[in-house]
Amino acid sequence: MIMAEEQANSKYTKLTVKVLFVVGIFFLLYLVVNYLYLRWALNKDIISGLARTDDKIVSDLAYKNGRWDTSSYVNDNQISQTNPLYVITTDGFIIDREQPISGLLDTSDFKFNSSFPKPTTITSPAGEEWRIYSNGIMKDDTVVGAVTVGYYEPEQSALADIDRQLVSAADTISSQVIISSNGIDTSKITAKNVNIKVSYEIVDKFNHALQSVGGLPSYIDRSYVSEWLMEKYTTVKEQNTGALFLVYSKPILDVSKTPIGIVVAGFPLAQINNTLQKQLIFSSVSGVIDVLTMCILLVYLLRKEISALIEKASRVVQKTFYVSQRSGSFGFDKDTGIVYLTERKMEIPVKSKQYYICKLMFSKPNKNWENDEIMDKLPPEILEVEAGDMYDNPDTDIIRKRARMIYDSIRLLNEKSNKFFGLNLILLQGGTYRINPNA
Repeated sequence: MIMAEEQANSKYTKLTVKVLFVVGIFFLLYLVVNYLYLRWALNKDIISGLARTDDKIVSDLAYKNGRWDTSSYVNDNQISQTNPLYVITTDGFIIDREQPISGLLDTSDFKFNSSFPKPTTITSPAGEEWRIYSNGIMKDDTVVGAVTVGYYEPEQSALADIDRQLVSAADTISSQVIISSNGIDTSKITAKNVNIKVSYEIVDKFNHALQSVGGLPSYIDRSYVSEWLMEKYTTVKEQNTGALFLVYSKPILDVSKTPIGIVVAGFPLAQINNTLQKQLIFSSVSGVIDVLTMCILLVYLLRKEISALIEKASRVVQKTFYVSQRSGSFGFDKDTGIVYLTERKMEIPVKSKQYYICKLMFSKPNKNWENDEIMDKLPPEILEVEAGDMYDNPDTDIIRKRARMIYDSIRLLNEKSNKFFGLNLILLQGGTYRINPNA
């Protein structure tokens, strides 16, 4: 009986495992496809966004007779300056550079940036008028960098006030610069600490632009520009942090289709990864909830069918097992009245005394059965007494008669099983009966 239960349980366990495995594979496939699709969609949106930014800037800039007109670009509020952005001429003049990526077009001419010890008005190659002031960054009486600040299109009548703003901004920025053994640290400086009308750039003596906000006029070696004079997408790793950026470059062409500058826009890929991670978590949680909800709904809708299946499975377990070709199989088939031991089988007449005793004892093959327990479970007609006599008026003679009937029936069973199996089917131990555990 135990082997029957184990085989039945094993059957349904394997089926359950298979179903769960298939569901798990499909759920994993759903997550992978969902992840890949979202990654593709996000990359496509970013590429489209970078292309729109570059196209908008190119359309805003005007170049005629060797002169630039940046007024439309400067006044265009649709262009975001929160991500890396470069607008540079082929001569190396930086029209604009916002949130530069360390290692990408991030150099500036230190000599130019530090050449305004007094507030000075200049006109840039882009035709823009700026009021500029520079303040040296000192370490042990040695200049190691420069803070350059500027005011776009200054009003002549307000120069004194503008100059005070520039000097104050330069002093504020300089006070927040940290000099360390590794160089100049500008991590404590943010644009919100500086007057919104003041643009600034911080450059070290090795011509590295450490921070640049507001498109302050500056210069870069033109050799760095030449490799970007083509339309392309590429992934760039920031030198300082190792962060990845998706970058799109687009050349600016004059009327003769000759490159006169470049626009480079970048987007941090960490934002994509964060979005994908959140979406993956959301998809996993929502997917699990959906599967559980579906299972609960199916159980509710198919409760009758499931109940019938459970009842059928229960009957299969109670019936015991029959595996005719499997070595070690042992059990009793209550439908046919056959006792199985490996390939051998012994038939017991259905509804005989031996049949009902086998049916009862095989229901719990490890149990030691007392005489009175067997008597209580057997049908009254088998005990050859009326039902009322069995339960209401049992006397000593009747009990003795029933016990003898049980003993004789088991003896006949054992005689028969010895012929078929070479062993006693039921053992008598200390006044109790049990199925032979060695069978």
